[in-house]
Amino acid sequence: INSVHSAPIYQKVINEKNTRINKWWLEIGKIQRDKIRKNELEQMVPLLEETYRLDLVLNILDPKAQTIERNVTLDEVKLALEVVKDDSSRGYPVVIRSNVHNDRVYINGKQYGSTRLDVRLPAGSYLVTIEKEGYQTAQKTLIVASNQPNTVNLALSEEESLIKDIVAATPDAVDSVENSLTKGADMVGGWLATLVKWVLGIIAAMVALFIYLLASGKLKRLANWLND
Repeated sequence: INSVHSAPIYQKVINEKNTRINKWWLEIGKIQRDKIRKNELEQMVPLLEETYRLDLVLNILDPKAQTIERNVTLDEVKLALEVVKDDSSRGYPVVIRSNVHNDRVYINGKQYGSTRLDVRLPAGSYLVTIEKEGYQTAQKTLIVASNQPNTVNLALSEEESLIKDIVAATPDAVDSVENSLTKGADMVGGWLATLVKWVLGIIAAMVALFIYLLASGKLKRLANWLND
């Protein structure tokens, strides 16, 4: 195997699969029916196993190669699959918190209220979304199971912070623009000064020529020649 040619191919294939896995994992978190979720998880298992094998080969070909990070591991998918296989009618306590008040909490697309939120959910995987006006929406995938803490802590960032950063950077940006305009004006001014010098030089030469022709009498002969 030529690692120089093979490694980039393996890296590209792994990146494509990781992108698909990340997107697929979020979509599974939105599925409400256990039967459909179980089917999707079962299909994801061989895809992850295949990707792991490709990772091993790429690590041999090029140990320094970087690939897109996966948002889920094979163990997490298998755990979610085992949970779905169990009796999902039993609810487990779930605590959802954020750093703001009067927000909106969505679990698999359904609104549940605002934080702090205490609910009971059947075992399974869920996509928890918290949003509030003026803040950036935060999301997290939660696997509800009886043998682990079912707690979600999400921090929402103010959207105004981006505007504040722009405003803070504005003075430097204005100075930069002013300097550029000044340099541009100086350059244009130099071009105009050179152009004016050339025009004045041409006018002066024409005036001198006219005076010479007039003084030497050649101007009259030139006029007669033109008339003829």
